[in-house]
Amino acid sequence: MGKLEVNKIYEIDSINGVSQLPEIDLTITSPPYNLGIDYGVYKDNLPLSNYITFIKTVFRGVYKATKEGGRICVNVPPDIGVLKERSKISLDTLYDNILTECGFKYRAKIVWHKNQITSRTAWGSFKSPSNPNILPPFEYVLVFYKESPKKIGEKDNIDIEKEEFIEWTNGLWTIAPESKKKTNHPAPYPEELCKRLIKMFSYVGDTVFDPFSGSGTTCVTAKKLNRNYLGFELNIEYVDLANERLGLANFC
Repeated sequence: MGKLEVNKIYEIDSINGVSQLPEIDLTITSPPYNLGIDYGVYKDNLPLSNYITFIKTVFRGVYKATKEGGRICVNVPPDIGVLKERSKISLDTLYDNILTECGFKYRAKIVWHKNQITSRTAWGSFKSPSNPNILPPFEYVLVFYKESPKKIGEKDNIDIEKEEFIEWTNGLWTIAPESKKKTNHPAPYPEELCKRLIKMFSYVGDTVFDPFSGSGTTCVTAKKLNRNYLGFELNIEYVDLANERLGLANFC
């Protein structure tokens, strides 16, 4: 089976696609969280054990394709409710374990503070210690690497500025969330988040991958920053949307 070409977003199931990956330098993704979100094609309400198996299978393929010193950055909320199990789990802990089991090693945990006041309706036990509901205004980006924490690259291919490096190495990033209406996708994340991760953890000319491409934000940002990109997405409507965005993307 041949390797996929870069600088494309493929309408393909991630489990099937990862076996065809070329070498990649950096993966940035926000996977489905199994919350029952309507993605049009993908079933987002699997039994928890099936969901874990699915994510592990994808990330094992990502690990195999990742170069030594390559990184993976996974955006997840701190916790989710598992409806079928009628319980709540720490999603960042779950993904820490999954990534470790797949062979990756822990590097850092970035707190993405959304700087957003949401409409509060899910109070739990309102004004009572009986069962209050805590809604964190932040998400995490889990940063792991393959084999070596040091990534080899040419000095001329570094594009992060001094001021950016100083600011972004502070692990609390305040970035407004992306609008669902603007992207026509139910679970988008902002280009600024991808921009920081790409410039912090890759060199110009590296290949950036997203196994759950959605509206294509990872790939669009990679193109703007003169990286190769590769994305997988099941829903052809989102593939078309991402390709439209890629056509409008201008290099920085």
